[in-house]
Amino acid sequence: MSSTPATRLLHRGLGNSFRVHQDAGDSAAWSYVAFAGRRPDFADALAAQDCRYTLLTNGAEADRFQVIDRTPEAHPATVHDGWMAERTSPDGAELADDTTPSITTSPARLVAELVARRSAGASPVAIVPCDNLSDNGSVVAGVVRSVAEQVDARLMDWLEAHTSYVTTVVDRITQAVPDDDRSAVARATGWDDQPPAMAEPSSEWIIQGDFLDGRPAWETIGTMLNPYIDPFERRKLTLLNGVHSVLAYAGSSRGHANMSDAVSDPVCRRWIEQWWGEAERHLPLPADEPTAYHTTLLARFENRRVRHLLSQIAADGSAKTAVRTVPVLLAQRDEERLPEGATRALAAWLWHLRERTEHVSDVHAAKVLAIAAGPLDEAARGVLESLDAALADDAAVVAGVADHARSRGTR
Repeated sequence: MSSTPATRLLHRGLGNSFRVHQDAGDSAAWSYVAFAGRRPDFADALAAQDCRYTLLTNGAEADRFQVIDRTPEAHPATVHDGWMAERTSPDGAELADDTTPSITTSPARLVAELVARRSAGASPVAIVPCDNLSDNGSVVAGVVRSVAEQVDARLMDWLEAHTSYVTTVVDRITQAVPDDDRSAVARATGWDDQPPAMAEPSSEWIIQGDFLDGRPAWETIGTMLNPYIDPFERRKLTLLNGVHSVLAYAGSSRGHANMSDAVSDPVCRRWIEQWWGEAERHLPLPADEPTAYHTTLLARFENRRVRHLLSQIAADGSAKTAVRTVPVLLAQRDEERLPEGATRALAAWLWHLRERTEHVSDVHAAKVLAIAAGPLDEAARGVLESLDAALADDAAVVAGVADHARSRGTR
């Protein structure tokens, strides 16, 4: 450990998302210290094997086994004194956090840590949220500032001078490592890795924002640094996540359980292409960009070594549908179009609520299940109203959604 550089990256969370993206670029100058979030057992397991673990990459043709050793220290989240000490260290320049912001937990704790940094005279810090949330940097900044105003109004000037908030787009499918793959890891590496991580080959990380006291050379490992991240957020949200929603509900209606099975179905493939044709009209990107992205996405979706369950993707449809599908539908209606792909996607969610009630996993399940019950036309109107009142007043959209739900999208 004597050759380990001073801590410059602190991360809250030791789950799959962190472990499959963990690369500091010029690692000779940067080092991670990580604190577990909801899974303290990960910290214990990593510490027991000198914070080394195996990254298993599921290639379509062959798997790759890579031993990762860039985190010299891993601690349970309960080790608050250690976390605070690292946060206030003069060397700690970057903070990464992929714990979803909550006014009663992470933001209040983060503000306490920033107050401690101010008292210690620590160097400026960049806060880098990795949540799968649009404009995540601005969201975290707004919540932190709101809490800080309540704690100490004098903190605001210090925050402006010593803190920046970076927005990110992170995209890589991860999954739990099943027993047979754990055995494969042991055979390939020669050691019994307790917390291996597993992911698809594709990985994308896009960063927008300022770093007040330096940063790793992330661009050397394929990270895109771009001052205009919004087009790429929208690209992912509509072209990738939008297809996820189409297949999670419409694909499951055809009896498919995995993403790779659904995308290989010619009917589902037609629905995907239709959705892409509608969604990409409204993306501020060069004309050839969506086509290249489609090709990459199809290769990812077709990879049978990545077990991407549609039931997992289908969770929390009320939130996901509102941000993935509704904006495309509204944009199409502004052009006086009645889009088949977007209305089918909403109809598939309605069908999911009506006919797969026991499988619905949604934070608003009680509300949306009640709305979706009853006569189909009324249910279609009610579900649309729960997403956007303007859609419920659009008779053509209501009829289109009800018609697709009635036929399960087969026409």
